[in-house]
Amino acid sequence: MPHTTVSTIAIVDDNQIDVVPLETIDFARLVAKESREIAKLLRAAESSGFFYLDFRNDSTKHLLEDLPEVYVLSERYFDQSHEVEMMDYREGQPESQDCGYKKSDCDETFEGLSTTLRFFTCD
Repeated sequence: MPHTTVSTIAIVDDNQIDVVPLETIDFARLVAKESREIAKLLRAAESSGFFYLDFRNDSTKHLLEDLPEVYVLSERYFDQSHEVEMMDYREGQPESQDCGYKKSDCDETFEGLSTTLRFFTCD
């Protein structure tokens, strides 16, 4: 689907970078099955594929309460030795069941069927 993108320039650490605004999707409105919000999500998914999912609504902000603990747990997991992390490595799984520890040059992940913890190590 063809689309146009408006970008702006931002200065970060004396470097110019392109900045593209993201569509904001209200999670509470999605949960309430509001057709306009569902249409916004579909549009964002079909165009750029990226969007900001907003949990700040009173009915959904509680979902973020456990986030600091999730960060602590993920740091604790990725601070383990490589040998311990490799105990969670899964090789040869079908893509639909592709779970466990993975490492690349830039990041490490632990993927479950419904969640992914990610730790970036590249600049």
